[in-house]
Amino acid sequence: METVKQTRVRIFSRGWEGLVLAVGFFPLAVIIWNPTWITKNWEFRFWSDLIFLNVVHNAFSFYIIWKSNEIRRAIRERYDGQPWRLHLKAASVFTLSSLILVLLYQNEVSNPLFYFIILTLLSFLPLQHAMSQQIGLSRLYDHALKQQIALTEKQSARLSLMAKIERIGHRIALLGVLLQASAWLEASPQKLPTWWLPASNWAGDWGHRIFLVGTTLLLASYILRPYWWKSNQWVFNLRRAWEIFPAYFSLNYIALQRLNHGLEYLAVTATIDKASQRRKSRAFEWTVFLLLSSTVAYLYLHVIAARWNPSPFSGLNLGSLSLLFASVSAAISITHYYYDSQIFRFSQPEFRDNVLPLLSPAKPTERRISGS
Repeated sequence: METVKQTRVRIFSRGWEGLVLAVGFFPLAVIIWNPTWITKNWEFRFWSDLIFLNVVHNAFSFYIIWKSNEIRRAIRERYDGQPWRLHLKAASVFTLSSLILVLLYQNEVSNPLFYFIILTLLSFLPLQHAMSQQIGLSRLYDHALKQQIALTEKQSARLSLMAKIERIGHRIALLGVLLQASAWLEASPQKLPTWWLPASNWAGDWGHRIFLVGTTLLLASYILRPYWWKSNQWVFNLRRAWEIFPAYFSLNYIALQRLNHGLEYLAVTATIDKASQRRKSRAFEWTVFLLLSSTVAYLYLHVIAARWNPSPFSGLNLGSLSLLFASVSAAISITHYYYDSQIFRFSQPEFRDNVLPLLSPAKPTERRISGS
């Protein structure tokens, strides 16, 4: 077979990929520098949540729906010209989440099982969301690889096999995270079911072991793909390696994962924003985003006031209003999980046809490249 010169398979611009890679390896550098630093500094969790999750991530989730003609067209097509059906479901998720979180923050429910389920889900959902979108980004790399390199039948079969192993590893890792989340509960032991307390250490230990198995499968799948050295996929996902360090498999793991995920999503939305058809002037769009992100950030500050003591906001005596705003802030996060699960569901042809070209434009291959 004749060979041709190739460029690296990428789905982001060089600048965004460099930023995501650099920040993604930051936790590993911290581990080498001082493994106990994070566990003594709750401020890191605060800043990662405020900047990388709320301002960058949550605000962009809503902004990009408003901004992108292509995403709005995909929603309209998916819901047969009735996009309000998606937004009504999202509103239901927001309302129900807000009510549950108000009950949680106000300690109105005495049933220990309620706290066990809600607190476990609040720890699990952010990680499930971030890890699932990592799988989605990996699928984009696979798509770009097939578009840019004419794979042989044998190579295509290997790519499909590695994608299957990746899915299996992902599910195993999620099971480990779920068990870990059930052992991460921040409530006092008096609020938890008595039958669970003896099992919490078991769940934490086995959750970690199961997670390591899943992560190992994920890492292996990236370097066993055809032309893995030609794609940024393997180095992009190599950041998962820092997740296996026991010192970080704790509540602080959520902060680190959110930091990674926030930067990943910033790269995704920036790519979409650049490729989308513009509806308004750039100045007007930036004004909308700044107002939206400022509102989301302000609401999140009440989460700090309601949940962390001491904190810079403990003396404000915000009372029930702070609890309400804290609930709204957390509900916004849960609602964006739902929106993202819909608008990045490329198994649906409407989103695959409208949104996927914004992230991974097809580049036809002129000549077949000999196999690896």
